[in-house]
Amino acid sequence: MAQHIFAYHAVEDGFELSATTVPRRRWREHCRVLSDLGWRAVRVDEMIQGADDGTFCITVDDAYASLLDVVATCECHGWRGTVFVPTGYVGKVASWDVGAWRTHRHLNWEELREVAAAGWEIGVHGHTHTALTDKPIAAARQELQCARSAMEQELGIVATSLAYPFGAVSKALAEMAQAMGFRHGVTMEPSQVEEWHSPLLLPRWPVYRMDTGAHLLARLCGAPWLKQLERARLRTIQRFSQGTRVRMSGKMNIISDAAEQTYVG
Repeated sequence: MAQHIFAYHAVEDGFELSATTVPRRRWREHCRVLSDLGWRAVRVDEMIQGADDGTFCITVDDAYASLLDVVATCECHGWRGTVFVPTGYVGKVASWDVGAWRTHRHLNWEELREVAAAGWEIGVHGHTHTALTDKPIAAARQELQCARSAMEQELGIVATSLAYPFGAVSKALAEMAQAMGFRHGVTMEPSQVEEWHSPLLLPRWPVYRMDTGAHLLARLCGAPWLKQLERARLRTIQRFSQGTRVRMSGKMNIISDAAEQTYVG
């Protein structure tokens, strides 16, 4: 018994160094394969944990401009999903993606209202897109509260789903998020969701630009050994895709050091 959550980011054409940007033709291939399977896409807040009921979740991190095309494609299939928004960058370019060769634009609040009107769940992806485990727990709480407050003010919703930036999470962080009222928290641990998973530590299958429809099928309904092979492959990709987080952490440390020196001086 299992449920599956797929994690997308940008869906765009053109040269891109990032493994998380999926070309449009590949995205269409994924949709065709999943549609032919006869399964239905639901939002994270609609999933029945551990139920093998012919549904899966499509999640999109960062709310880039390409999300509008993703939503339109999903509407054609009768699908809905969940988008996780870094609220401090709404309507701006992704300057948090330190060292990126190509920067993407985040949707503005009006566009996010259109996404919500299409039936998608709007979830939290932090405020500044920094790894929450790189912060003291009080600062991490403030980061999440700031994001939630912005969504409530701009969209009139109280977000109950959370995607930890960079998938970075700890047990203490998950417990804190639950105490804040979050009902679901998704990671980037590549696996299917089982009944024993904590609702605040749900695994997701990351989707990368080199993933074919066959890769997605292997995760959904492949033999146990094939799913294990997919887990190993995805973890290897993740191991070589931590540059942004490392560079961003270093940048934040420099900012923090400078602020401390200014205060002391």
